[in-house]
Amino acid sequence: MSANRILSATLLCAILVLFMSKLQAQDTIRPKIYLSSQPNILLKTNPLSILSGPLPLTSEYRIMVETTLSMKESIQLSVSYLGKNIILAMIEDSLYAQGTPVFRIQGYRFQFQYKYYFEQYLDAPEGFYVSPHFSYSSAKIGFRNSITDPEYIRMENLNINLLMGRQWNIDDWAFFDAFIGFGYKSNTWHEFDGTKLTKVKLTANDISPYFVSPFKFNLGFNFGIGF
Repeated sequence: MSANRILSATLLCAILVLFMSKLQAQDTIRPKIYLSSQPNILLKTNPLSILSGPLPLTSEYRIMVETTLSMKESIQLSVSYLGKNIILAMIEDSLYAQGTPVFRIQGYRFQFQYKYYFEQYLDAPEGFYVSPHFSYSSAKIGFRNSITDPEYIRMENLNINLLMGRQWNIDDWAFFDAFIGFGYKSNTWHEFDGTKLTKVKLTANDISPYFVSPFKFNLGFNFGIGF
């Protein structure tokens, strides 16, 4: 991913965070003696992400940490390991024959969110929120015999979104977070032929139209426990 693209994404996220901070400054200030009973740290994941990752043919193994900054603000960080999709792996295992090449997929994903909770009588991390969201994924796709056949494909995905969601405190320590949103995404595809890495310009005829479209639609959920 180019340095200009990373810089542009970082600047846009910074602008969104500053905008949300302005909203926080306009919120009614509560007495200093008020202490929230909400957990300050949430550990979260989505076990269903192993069924489909952010890149084609991948499964995502995700761990997220959300920590409150104030009564109405929090930040959320997420790191993920991307491996071969478990459905693809089961198909390969059932059809495997000696000498048949099988996929080898390894990668990672990083996400960052700033969340502003705007319900009047609920404190972070519970209630309705709006959130600028940044995500970057990268995965290398080849075959298991890549030691003798060094060709592989590297896929990258960058997306910047504005999300709206709600997080429920189910039983003091258990949390459920559901969200929806829209944004911009950029998918890049590089092929390594054994000597050099070449960027490939994809069209809707090469892969699904949604993969090459800059429009990003988000709909998801996560489970968490509070500390």
